[in-house]
Amino acid sequence: SVKEFLAKAKEDFLRKWESPPQNTAGLDDFERQKTLGTGSFGRVMMVKHKSTEQYYAMKILDKQKV
Repeated sequence: SVKEFLAKAKEDFLRKWESPPQNTAGLDDFERQKTLGTGSFGRVMMVKHKSTEQYYAMKILDKQKV
């Protein structure tokens, strides 16, 4: 039923909220592939994680403009 689904979804959300995953990746763990877009505060680049070879979008902000 809908009530059971919502109760389980809330329980899952609260469990994830209270113990978020730890990010241990650093900039050196990624290879920049290409620029996907640019804006007034920086750019978005496609990057590849060196060990897992998964692709991500990384937002790179210009600190002077933020």
